[in-house]
Amino acid sequence: MTNAFDSKQITDQLESMFFAPARAYAELSVDYTETLARITSTPAWRSCATS
Repeated sequence: MTNAFDSKQITDQLESMFFAPARAYAELSVDYTETLARITSTPAWRSCATS
Protein backbone atom coordinates (compact mmCIF):
# COMPACT_ATOMS: atom_id res chain seq x y z
CA MET A 1 0.00 0.00 0.00
CA THR A 2 1.49 3.30 -1.08
CA ASN A 3 0.33 6.75 -0.19
CA ALA A 4 1.30 9.14 -2.94
CA PHE A 5 1.99 12.66 -1.83
CA ASP A 6 -0.46 14.71 -3.86
CA SER A 7 0.48 18.35 -3.43
CA LYS A 8 -2.29 19.54 -5.77
CA GLN A 9 -4.95 17.94 -3.59
CA ILE A 10 -3.44 19.46 -0.45
CA THR A 11 -3.23 22.86 -2.12
CA ASP A 12 -6.84 22.64 -3.27
CA GLN A 13 -8.01 21.69 0.21
CA LEU A 14 -6.09 24.53 1.84
CA GLU A 15 -7.45 26.93 -0.75
CA SER A 16 -11.06 25.91 -0.20
CA MET A 17 -10.87 25.68 3.60
CA PHE A 18 -8.68 28.63 4.56
CA PHE A 19 -7.48 30.91 1.79
CA ALA A 20 -10.74 31.47 -0.11
CA PRO A 21 -12.74 32.44 3.01
CA ALA A 22 -9.89 34.65 4.25
CA ARG A 23 -9.71 36.36 0.86
CA ALA A 24 -13.49 36.92 0.84
CA TYR A 25 -13.40 38.32 4.39
CA ALA A 26 -10.57 40.68 3.48
CA GLU A 27 -12.46 41.88 0.41
CA LEU A 28 -15.58 42.58 2.47
CA SER A 29 -13.53 44.38 5.10
CA VAL A 30 -11.93 46.64 2.51
CA ASP A 31 -15.30 47.36 0.90
CA TYR A 32 -16.83 48.19 4.29
CA THR A 33 -13.92 50.47 5.22
CA GLU A 34 -14.10 52.31 1.90
CA THR A 35 -17.85 52.77 2.25
CA LEU A 36 -17.52 53.97 5.83
CA ALA A 37 -14.80 56.43 4.86
CA ARG A 38 -16.91 57.74 1.99
CA ILE A 39 -19.99 58.15 4.20
CA THR A 40 -18.15 59.88 7.04
CA SER A 41 -16.18 62.22 4.76
CA THR A 42 -19.13 63.34 2.64
CA PRO A 43 -20.71 65.79 5.15
CA ALA A 44 -17.35 67.44 5.87
CA TRP A 45 -16.68 67.86 2.18
CA ARG A 46 -20.14 69.35 1.59
CA SER A 47 -19.74 71.83 4.43
CA CYS A 48 -16.39 72.99 3.03
CA ALA A 49 -17.83 73.34 -0.46
CA THR A 50 -20.75 75.50 0.68
CA SER A 51 -18.66 77.83 2.85
